[in-house]
Amino acid sequence: TRKRLPSGVVGLDTILHGGFFPGDIYLIIGQPGTGKTILASQLCFNHIQAGGQALYVTMLAETHSGLLGHLQSLAYFDETLIPEKFYLVSGYPVLADQGLDGVRKQIHQMVRQHHATMLVLEGLETVEASAPSALALKQFLLDLHAFMSAQGCTTFLVSSQASPSSSSPEHAMVDGLLNLRHLRVEMRAFREIEVKKLRGSRYMEGGHFFRISEAGVTIYPRTESVLAMPSSIAVPSSKRLGLGLENLDAMLQGGLPAGSTTMLLGAPGSGKTILSSHFLSQCQKENDKGLYFGFYETAPQLLDKARLLGIDLKSCVENGMLEIVWRSPIEDNLDGLVQELLERVTQNGVRRLVIDGLEGFESASLYPGRVHRLFVALGNELRALGVTTLFTIEAQNRFGPELEVPIHAAGLMADNIILLRYVALRSELYRVLSMVKMRSSAYDPAVREFKISPRGIEVASTVESAEAILREVADPSAAPPPSTDL
Repeated sequence: TRKRLPSGVVGLDTILHGGFFPGDIYLIIGQPGTGKTILASQLCFNHIQAGGQALYVTMLAETHSGLLGHLQSLAYFDETLIPEKFYLVSGYPVLADQGLDGVRKQIHQMVRQHHATMLVLEGLETVEASAPSALALKQFLLDLHAFMSAQGCTTFLVSSQASPSSSSPEHAMVDGLLNLRHLRVEMRAFREIEVKKLRGSRYMEGGHFFRISEAGVTIYPRTESVLAMPSSIAVPSSKRLGLGLENLDAMLQGGLPAGSTTMLLGAPGSGKTILSSHFLSQCQKENDKGLYFGFYETAPQLLDKARLLGIDLKSCVENGMLEIVWRSPIEDNLDGLVQELLERVTQNGVRRLVIDGLEGFESASLYPGRVHRLFVALGNELRALGVTTLFTIEAQNRFGPELEVPIHAAGLMADNIILLRYVALRSELYRVLSMVKMRSSAYDPAVREFKISPRGIEVASTVESAEAILREVADPSAAPPPSTDL
């Protein structure tokens, strides 16, 4: 197995299955403004921090003062490393005066002089334009590859080509090809990186979202590729996790099966978040670490709502048993959201998870077709981690016997489905719930009335009130429903 050279760029080594190969030559392409210079310089400074030496050769792409000025705002940039560790040189004067042979000799000399273990040649399109023929360019690249391989110096060629071309000799001669793109979907702009080639290694194919910030380039590997196989095989458990509602837990034969995933489906205002709060309120009592990951209720809002309903989430938070995380529903980084969710789950040993508003993940996706596969992969990983998950989804229609699930893939993710719905009768709204599905477990399928009171959700102990309500809806001439059996 060949030794790998980690890039140090967050997410990139995951895509590359460990990093680059020392001494190989790689091509980074993309239109101006896609982040090529930032990525190339970040590779250099990360390499220096790991003990290497970097040589950065520019070909009229950008003045050195401008390049260094732009890099100063980035966290990885360290001016004290210039020029001893990071040596910047212009190759264009030599190219204009002596051609490709002059550049070849200049690079050879500089690599030896500075003991460089990483070389960046930025402005390959200028070198290509100056080549007298395609054969001359091939010979230049072949010689560069042979020399760098002998020196153990990893090389990155940077070009402003918009996309790979089979007619370009450098694409066939390099060991790897990274394509950076700046795309628009409706009014939203985003950046994407794709590894088109990596000789001698497998890699994650397809596009991966990335961002440029003060930290430099951060890549978010496509979740369904990362989680194609869960981290372990889920082991069935006979343990049940109660929801903290006696009558509902009785319907579930003691609670939700440990490690299962439950969809809580209901119209807006039907009580999904409140029921989720009951589930999380058991964290301290059952000694289960909990996580609320939502898109609609901030931590203060959720805690205040729970307090008004007599649900004690505050003590769970104060004792470190529950973490509340809110993210904006207009986020446009689906993979970043899933990555953060899984990191918090694994780092905190979470056993009770609520995802409040699965639609928040869907709205963050720039490619709606991805959502189906991603939810299935996420559900499999949460089961493998032994996390009992409850996620809420808003139904499209508020009333009526049928409720439309807005996210098709959500049903595949769920082991269990709890349905909350309204029933309109004689100018009054009633709430009823039922178990629609419970995989590999017995359950009570009966419909029960429930109410939201100052004590939170109260589920009827029998089916009588629900039967009376539904009977009168079906036959208005029937006797009025009893006042309550709650």
